[in-house]
Amino acid sequence: MFDIQAALLLPQCAHIEERWQRREAISRRYEEAFAKSPGVSFPRVIEGTKSARHLFTIWVDPSRRDAVLAGLQAEGIGVAVNYRSVHLLTYYRERFGYRRGMYPYAERIGDSTVTLPLYPGLTDSQVDAVIAAVRKVTGCSSPR
Repeated sequence: MFDIQAALLLPQCAHIEERWQRREAISRRYEEAFAKSPGVSFPRVIEGTKSARHLFTIWVDPSRRDAVLAGLQAEGIGVAVNYRSVHLLTYYRERFGYRRGMYPYAERIGDSTVTLPLYPGLTDSQVDAVIAAVRKVTGCSSPR
């Protein structure tokens, strides 16, 4: 780490726990909202462990993932795909000859993952808007 990076990081250290607590609270709201939503699932944090909660991802049907992304973006929700099957990236396909079908679990996750907004500055009303948009776009307009 360079000195300038350390200088930028030091003042932020005092806020690590409070920012984690906010990300945890948002994540728990998402989990509660989508726990019984058909067509939406998400990775679980193992009981007794602590996740950094740096991202909150949901899994949707891979055949609908891009439509879900587009639908959420049309609703004004900033979403992304943060996880892709590494072996299917151009370099690895060309360098090592990897191809679709070799790692089906990685492919399923890569093809179905959508990353939702998760940062400490999200307000409760913004979290509500994300939840409502996911329900609308995935066809689960109300909790079950």
